[in-house]
Amino acid sequence: PGLSLLARERPPPQLALFLDGNGSGVVPRDTGADGSTAYLDGLGSALPYHLQSNPRVLLPGLGGGSGLLQALSLGAGQVTVVELDANRAALLRPYLSDTLERPEVELRVMELRGFLARSDRRFGLIQLDLLGGGGSGGLHAQSAGFLLTAEALSAYLEHLAPGGMLAVTQWLRLPPRPALKLAATLGELLRRQGVADPGARMALIRSWKTTTLILKNGPFD
Repeated sequence: PGLSLLARERPPPQLALFLDGNGSGVVPRDTGADGSTAYLDGLGSALPYHLQSNPRVLLPGLGGGSGLLQALSLGAGQVTVVELDANRAALLRPYLSDTLERPEVELRVMELRGFLARSDRRFGLIQLDLLGGGGSGGLHAQSAGFLLTAEALSAYLEHLAPGGMLAVTQWLRLPPRPALKLAATLGELLRRQGVADPGARMALIRSWKTTTLILKNGPFD
């Protein structure tokens, strides 16, 4: 979902991932073939990787592993994945063993809000992919609504490095209420922090079926 109609690369063979009978993402069958992850640069979620260099990335959820592969293939310096479901992590380890064992990758099996509450780290990018059903993050099965509450969003903002970005990719719905609601909520949070012009810190792009909203810790040029 969200792959550009102008994308030059197609996805490699993938395995479907289901949780309780519902689509919960896809797992690449071969992550070692040359160019097997090139298609991930044709997703809207790739945008923040083109706006900064070698960011420290936080991924709330392992999904099928595509979000992790995207981060690594597009130049992330370090990637921390916080996965709530221990069964999902155990299931995917055989498919992603080489990737998860890379020194720049850290997998933590715990609840995201708890991780943030215990951590003083600052990230260059916090990437939420709420598509599910094949999305690179596959967070739909983890109650995506709880990831976008005002309290959760405030926690993300507190853990952004100077110039860091929060990126949220979700389905485009008509009328486009979810994207507008998210932008309005983030705008209100920034105003409470004394930011006079929240719009100068946000950017929104869309494909035919998805949107990606980026909030920067500082204004865009």
